[in-house]
Amino acid sequence: MKKRRALFLFILDAIFINISYILALYIRFEGNIAGNQFVQYFLRYKDHFIYVTLIKLAIFLYFKLYKPVWKYASVEELMNIVVASIVSNAAVLSYMFIRQSMLPRSIYILAALLDMVLIGGIRFSFRALTTVSAGLHRNGSQKSIMIVGGGDAGAMVIREFKNHTQLNSRPVAIIDDSLEKQGQMINGVPVVGTRVDIPSIAESIKSMK
Repeated sequence: MKKRRALFLFILDAIFINISYILALYIRFEGNIAGNQFVQYFLRYKDHFIYVTLIKLAIFLYFKLYKPVWKYASVEELMNIVVASIVSNAAVLSYMFIRQSMLPRSIYILAALLDMVLIGGIRFSFRALTTVSAGLHRNGSQKSIMIVGGGDAGAMVIREFKNHTQLNSRPVAIIDDSLEKQGQMINGVPVVGTRVDIPSIAESIKSMK
């Protein structure tokens, strides 16, 4: 299953890499696909698209974009995609410079941004689909729970409960003594009071069942 998913992402990336450059050309020349400049640079890119694709895929492999379990993707994985997109497009720029087939410099910047959207988007869609699927499969026996502590540990506990639906528990409220955190949301769960409010909040959670 993991190998099939990695292969699926690999093929999608190969497609997205080329879509990024075509869209970058389209944006750069304001949609004038019949113009001489668009046609000139499109044909120039077409002559090198296989090498461009291989270069970028090799760099994506180096950055291990096919290793993480994307349904648990976090900011760290997002930053890895950002860096991989920048490095891979810089490598393509170097390749095109060596081959004396340069595209406008703005194309490489636009392609990097589009890579972040397309390459990152498909990966984080796994997380979104997992969250939606988990929500659809929740049943009435799921317990509503209170998390005490709105710091890093509390945020980690919330993520664990959300990612592991087999625990059959759903965080609905956070208790934290920091007045600055009151009313804020942590991973989609509200901070609703301090320790002195625990009894009343517990009663409120009971009434939600």
